[in-house]
Amino acid sequence: MANVLLSPSAEQDLREIRAYIAQESGDEAIAVRQISRIMTNLRLLREQPQMGSPLTAIIGMVTDYRYLVCGSYYAFNKHSKDTVYIIRILHCARDFMRILFGISNEE
Repeated sequence: MANVLLSPSAEQDLREIRAYIAQESGDEAIAVRQISRIMTNLRLLREQPQMGSPLTAIIGMVTDYRYLVCGSYYAFNKHSKDTVYIIRILHCARDFMRILFGISNEE
């Protein structure tokens, strides 16, 4: 069984996702359910650390990042021996290339 560790940035992403959903919906319970769904998906990586897809397949550059779809969010991660490191958790509409690599999708 692999360990799943969240980076400080991923932890901050979860806090921001929760705050945004709570503010936009006006319902904290909706925000909590969304975070719970994301965390449920991330826990699956313990049993299947290679779950998800290689990011290289969709971005046209070589990287050891993988991504796991969690509803409307992508959990970007790296796998090393018996640990999966969750790097960031971003909404699918965000410019993840700029956020992860400093490269804009428009370039």
